[in-house]
Amino acid sequence: MESFESLIEPKVEIVYISVKLRQGHYLLQKGADDMRAVLSQMKVIFTQDDETSLYLQKVGLNNAITAGDTRVSAVLDRKDKVRQIRNLESLISGDHSVMVYGSIYLSDLPYIETGLNNQSWKHIVVPHKVDKNTVAALTTALGTGFHLWSQWDGNWQYNILIVDTIGWLFDIYQYADACYIGGGFERSVHNTLEPAVFGLPLAFGPKNKGFVETQYFLDQGIAIEVNSANDFVSFMSDCMAKREKIRHSIDVYFTSHQEAMMRIESWFLK
Repeated sequence: MESFESLIEPKVEIVYISVKLRQGHYLLQKGADDMRAVLSQMKVIFTQDDETSLYLQKVGLNNAITAGDTRVSAVLDRKDKVRQIRNLESLISGDHSVMVYGSIYLSDLPYIETGLNNQSWKHIVVPHKVDKNTVAALTTALGTGFHLWSQWDGNWQYNILIVDTIGWLFDIYQYADACYIGGGFERSVHNTLEPAVFGLPLAFGPKNKGFVETQYFLDQGIAIEVNSANDFVSFMSDCMAKREKIRHSIDVYFTSHQEAMMRIESWFLK
């Protein structure tokens, strides 16, 4: 708060961008009067959704304006620059559907192990960490039927590929037909916008609250919440039949939010 006050005193205009609050957030409580007094002196607070704007307005912050999720523009821009991966190009016209497991923790394994045994799918597993201990624990859990990215020549002797090198996950999503996103049994599910931008059906664990996009994805049937191994097996059975409907719902979300940066830029330029 001191840093805000140091700008407010000399009358420097402050703009707060991409704010998202949940019901019960400390800024909405009685004890946050001092902080709200500081926020009230900001020129404008751009929020990710109408719900956040309403929460702020109810506690007297009438400088809140809904702009949308600025992260959408960044993800769309990154998609335009996606890298092709030669060893995965054969998946585009292959006989198998492709499941990508993004940012996987060991805590995700009990929920996806049965699915990993499905031989009608190719499985690309990207651990959240690729240190030797994590990769060793993952490979031990999966047994011997897998390829390691760092040693792989592009031939699919097995249906499982473990990516033990960082920096490829976003580019790998372009080859997927569906995606399981890790972290939902840790602190929070990882980035869901990145696989969604490729129009993929999504699955993730129950720790997924507090994000505009994850709630939308769940409400629209784009994603399912996995609470058991059976949930994931059902997801694998059903998701391909829903792919086109899911792709349309994702397009609606990205179209509505990709203008967020334009709205903010327009405010600055007026």
